[in-house]
Amino acid sequence: MTLAKFGGIFAVVGALVAGPAYGAEYPARTVTISVGYAAGGGMDLAARFFASKFSEMSGQQFIIANRPGAGGNLAAREVAAAKPDGHQLLWAPTATFAANPILFKDLPYDPIGSYELVSTVVEYGFLLVTRADSPASSVAELKTLLAAKPKATYGSLGSTTMAMASHFKSLAGIQAQYVTYKAMQEVIRDVSAGDLDFAIVDVPYGIQHAKTGRLKILGVTLPRRMSMAPDIPTLSEAGVPGFDVTGWMALAAPAGTSPDTIEALRSWLGKAMADPETQKFLHDNYYESFMLKPAETRQFLRAQKEKWRSLITAAGIKPY
Repeated sequence: MTLAKFGGIFAVVGALVAGPAYGAEYPARTVTISVGYAAGGGMDLAARFFASKFSEMSGQQFIIANRPGAGGNLAAREVAAAKPDGHQLLWAPTATFAANPILFKDLPYDPIGSYELVSTVVEYGFLLVTRADSPASSVAELKTLLAAKPKATYGSLGSTTMAMASHFKSLAGIQAQYVTYKAMQEVIRDVSAGDLDFAIVDVPYGIQHAKTGRLKILGVTLPRRMSMAPDIPTLSEAGVPGFDVTGWMALAAPAGTSPDTIEALRSWLGKAMADPETQKFLHDNYYESFMLKPAETRQFLRAQKEKWRSLITAAGIKPY
């Protein structure tokens, strides 16, 4: 065998050992990111921002497919059943991985086994709001107001905020009937009109509509005040001691997706986080960067599931 032939063999072997550089063949076409909530909400807003970043870095289009319904389970099921080639991804919140396994008896996916978690991405809080002209300006005043009503109502969007709102009602000793919604705009519309007495909503939309005179903010669910809005008290400060709930969003691929593809996505996500434009987006929308290392993800998901099991049980919510 000639030296040239040996050289050719060595080149092939070397390529096989080294493997393709991650992302070298990915994505091969448009990537769809499924979001289990309607367009226009906080989940959709963040997903679209990072999809645009991935498009810039990869050279292929990353598009959003909104699949609202069943507390985010429709999108989660869709991605769990997708081909594990990285061309269909899931952008999902705490509910999908931690709350829904407790809230739903027959979950159409395994929150850990059905996915390869690329990473958690951001964390955030929620706001307790009432209508702008409500006589209640604190949790204590809200309690007094609702105690005098024969039929009080409250609402939220999705299973996580439902659990939070129910947990708040339980801790605050409030009697009210829950109303579920599919879109954040509907929640805000009914609170501002007085059809709901209070609600738990995304921070950006709560603050936006408070500024336009539609809502009044009573507190944030986080354990600390937000640096972007330090005048908003925590619910613990506002009269519900110990109330501490932080939401987060994560990017996931179907189980069996190659490590190279996952690493490509993580690399783009890391680069996006370092971009000043991303930092401005996070600040303007009241998010904090929250990327976990791969080895930390499964432990984090298990811990979050147990936290939400405790929260949901304490709120007296039965699986359905």
